[in-house]
Amino acid sequence: TCRGPAGGAGPRHFVLLSAYCVRSAELGHDYALQFQYAKKDFEEKLRGQTDVSYSIVRPTAFFKSVSGQVEVVDSGAPFVYFDLGNGKSATCNPISEPDLAAAIIDTIADPAKKNTVWNIGGPGEGLSMV
Repeated sequence: TCRGPAGGAGPRHFVLLSAYCVRSAELGHDYALQFQYAKKDFEEKLRGQTDVSYSIVRPTAFFKSVSGQVEVVDSGAPFVYFDLGNGKSATCNPISEPDLAAAIIDTIADPAKKNTVWNIGGPGEGLSMV
């Protein structure tokens, strides 16, 4: 249950920071990764319990994560991107950490976000790495 890890604190609402890429596991894509299936399974358990209300926040990549690739390339390592096959590559619509933090607070303050999954990302269309 959700109450176990929180001990005697008596939680009323659980916010799970998940990841937008969990959609790949939900859709059973061949390129879905193990961690995506693990997150999907935890989300399903959270949605299936009735101990506390919940919000599942699925952000796209963080700007910080994307900018971290610049440092890797600067050090001489190859640039990494996800080739989905058939001429497709993964796209990215990064969100800033302050925006994500504000969105997480919104899930607590906004009753409409109770017991929902919220896919969020940065503004505009996703960017391709190729």
